[in-house]
Amino acid sequence: MSMTEDLSQLDSIEADIVLETLKNRHQSDLIYTRNGSVLIAINPYKRLPIYRDEELQKYKASLSLDREPPHVFAVAAAAHRSMISDGTNQALIISGESGAGKTETASFLLQYLRFVTNASNALENRIYASSPLTEAFGCAKTLRNDNSSRFGKFLMLQFDQSAKIQGAVLSTYLLEKSRVSHVGPGERSYHIFYCMLRGATDARLSALKLSSREPKDYKYLLA
Repeated sequence: MSMTEDLSQLDSIEADIVLETLKNRHQSDLIYTRNGSVLIAINPYKRLPIYRDEELQKYKASLSLDREPPHVFAVAAAAHRSMISDGTNQALIISGESGAGKTETASFLLQYLRFVTNASNALENRIYASSPLTEAFGCAKTLRNDNSSRFGKFLMLQFDQSAKIQGAVLSTYLLEKSRVSHVGPGERSYHIFYCMLRGATDARLSALKLSSREPKDYKYLLA
C-alpha cells in the first residue's frame, strides 16, 4: 500500500496507482500530497488539528521545506521566502472542483502569511468581512455545493520592505452570467435574489415592482 508524500516518486504514474495512493493517504487523514511543485489537497469534510500554532511555527522555522510533510503552510512559506530572497512577486493558484475547499485553502494561506509577518488580524478580518457580500452576488446552490462560487477571485497582498503585509486588493472576474437567466434542475440562482426577497421591506419590493416574496413566482428563479 503506497503512502508516498510525493507522487513524482511513484514507480508508475498510471491513474489507478495515483488514485489509490491519494485514497490511502486521505483515509489516514493525510489530505495533502505533493506532485513535484504542485500540492494536491483533498477535502476531508471534517476538522483536522493541522492548522494550529504548532504547525505554523514548524513551517516558519523549517530549514528545509522539501523535507517537511506536504502542507498548505509549506507552499505559503516557500512563496514568502522566495519573495524575500529573489525580490520578485509570487503567485499562488488555487483550483479545483466545486466544494473542493478552495476558499478554505485561501484562508489557510492568509493565516500563515499573517503569522509569519507578525501582522495584525485587522486586515484578515476586513478580507473575511467582504466575503458575505461577494458570496451573495457570486455564489449559488449547485448539485454539488450549496454555496458554490460561480466566479473567480484574485487577491493581491501588498508587502513593505520588511516583508510585512500592508494591504490587500480583492478583484473578481468571470462571473457565470448565464445563471441570472437560466437555472439548471436542482440548482438555484445567486443568493442575493433570495436574500432580497426575504429581507427587503415591503416598500422596497414595491419600488422594484416585485409583488411576491416567493422565489417560485419568478421565472428566472425557477429551476
